[in-house]
Amino acid sequence: MLCSHKELIYFRCVLAASSPYFQATFSNEFQEAINAHVTLHDISPWVMKKILDYIYTGTLEINLDMALDYLKTGHMLQYPAIVEACCELLSQHLHPSNCLGVKELASLYQCKELESAAYSYVLEHFTSVIDKSEELAELSLDSLVKYLSADNIDISSEVILWKAIREWVCFDIESRRRCLYDLLLCMRLKQLSPKELKVVASDSLVRGGTKMC
Repeated sequence: MLCSHKELIYFRCVLAASSPYFQATFSNEFQEAINAHVTLHDISPWVMKKILDYIYTGTLEINLDMALDYLKTGHMLQYPAIVEACCELLSQHLHPSNCLGVKELASLYQCKELESAAYSYVLEHFTSVIDKSEELAELSLDSLVKYLSADNIDISSEVILWKAIREWVCFDIESRRRCLYDLLLCMRLKQLSPKELKVVASDSLVRGGTKMC
């Protein structure tokens, strides 16, 4: 087996018995069934070595630093026990700095319980998420709208939503400024005090000045 050009030794029969992914890989329908090597792309050799050990021993130590790598690899290679263990660990260590990324990955890998837990965490800690997360700017427009429009989002003022909108738009103002109107519709403008409304209305991003961000 080749992972990032590093060779790992394995028994095909053991791998085929351990997951549907390898069972399909070594079937007659795939070239890998007759090749001397199986090449796995985008998988860390270190992670794959640990998973090979898991296949033989039935044990795998998963720490928080490697949980996302194990989740990705476990999902790809169809090891549900690894995916479940990663999801449980991640759900116990949600933090304003990581919850957005965890939610997006959980959605990508169809981990419904983790996705729900991370989504709820974001809404419950939205103010802290804006202050501490570097992942807000990487959200898609649809994902951001879903958070901003949630009825149960826990914020002290709608100005918090404006702060999130501004940060997201200014990250890539050339392509995202056209989304500003749709994002402003997510705000409950009637709940803003006159002072807060003035803060939003007078912002250069809303007014369209030459120096917007």
